[in-house]
Amino acid sequence: MPLASDYRIGRSTGLCAATGQPMPPGEPCIATLCENPADDSLLRSDVSTLAWDAGFRPVGLIAYWRTTVQPPDAPRRMLLDDNTLIELFERLSQSDTNQRLAFRFVLGLILLRKKLLKYVGRTPASSAASKKSLSAESASGQPAPASRDIWLLQLKGAPEGAPPIEMIDPQLSEDNLADLTDQLSQILNSEL
Repeated sequence: MPLASDYRIGRSTGLCAATGQPMPPGEPCIATLCENPADDSLLRSDVSTLAWDAGFRPVGLIAYWRTTVQPPDAPRRMLLDDNTLIELFERLSQSDTNQRLAFRFVLGLILLRKKLLKYVGRTPASSAASKKSLSAESASGQPAPASRDIWLLQLKGAPEGAPPIEMIDPQLSEDNLADLTDQLSQILNSEL
């Protein structure tokens, strides 16, 4: 599966991606994660709430979250709470590119580690939702492997008998998985 082997995602620059204007510490902003079409890497940028509310969206937007600009010397902290991580994971369920599938998979592993998701099984890619995602991926010009496993997960506290959540295993190499996990950790400013 062709994935960038080097996921370089910068930290906040303190500048609005829409206007280039400085955003002072303490100011609310929107942190974004975008695909860079030039080299298939992931980029983080911040957008002022004024520019965001006016409709600015960076090219290749994958995910976004509301946060506050932190002073450069502030201690590291988690930018996203557990509910926001779950919401992001669910939003990415309609992902149709290798990059987004890989991002969702690593996020799912993090949620499993945090015990917010529970692993309930695995099945070959045969459900309608999985086939739709894999066909969309093929239509996007990216090669789809002949077969991918689907992990079946359950949200913590889900009612008895609730249908499982499907997560496509993008079959990342160990190097790609480690690199993407490290970069996702940097984005979230957490110790994963």
